[in-house]
Amino acid sequence: MEHRSPLPAHHTKNIRILNYPFTTSTFHLGQVDDGITNGTALWLGAQCLSLYLAATHNRFRSSIGTRPRAVELGSGIGLTACASDASS
Repeated sequence: MEHRSPLPAHHTKNIRILNYPFTTSTFHLGQVDDGITNGTALWLGAQCLSLYLAATHNRFRSSIGTRPRAVELGSGIGLTACASDASS
């Protein structure tokens, strides 16, 4: 299976339903590029944090012995929350 790399967030703002490949999953993220409110589009910071969480999840789990917990606040359209759940 070919690995697909997602585009940086600033290249996807115009895509209403973004099919976002992430490790072994694909997330279907809805976004609005109206500039009126926050939380309507994918953020580059969410992309970076979600990749970090995926890469380090097992290390945290083995060091504390249980599934790590996190509070996700304000990461655009929720990629970080989806990635955190998919990594567990």
